[in-house]
Amino acid sequence: MRRAALLLLALVWVGSLSATNLNWEKSNAHVGLNPGTPDGREGGETIASAIAIPSIPFTDTGNICDNLDDYDEECDEGISDSPDVVYVFVPSEDGGISINLCHSSYDTKVIVYEGAYTPGSPYACNDDYWDDTGICFEYSSFIGGMIVSSGTPYFIVVDGYDGDCGDYQLDVSSIL
Repeated sequence: MRRAALLLLALVWVGSLSATNLNWEKSNAHVGLNPGTPDGREGGETIASAIAIPSIPFTDTGNICDNLDDYDEECDEGISDSPDVVYVFVPSEDGGISINLCHSSYDTKVIVYEGAYTPGSPYACNDDYWDDTGICFEYSSFIGGMIVSSGTPYFIVVDGYDGDCGDYQLDVSSIL
């Protein structure tokens, strides 16, 4: 009986947790917690819950394996069924950015939607980027020199190819 009461109390306490009383905001200085993930870190599940990128340069890490497959675009290699997470960046001025997943542990894909999500209409997308410097993992993703406009939201989807998932490192930087 005592064990059942303790279990009930624990369930009531866990059920009282919500996004309103936990810190979900991420930045370079603080990684927000997402208790459902293997390592407790990552971007948002959907565009509606995208993690804001407050400024660039920006780096974040996580693991997408326990997420849903909410988004996919063909890019260069076809449609896939990998899980994904989402970040959003709203630039304060016109310019350009680079997005890379070079230091991730699986076959990644990165998709960017400008303004609003429209299936089949990504603003930018990359599945396999490879350079001969050896800096990027052969099946990692990179978008360089992407033009951005002040005040426009850019939804960055960290995805995988062919069901692949794993640990990722998202790096977003400014280009001159």
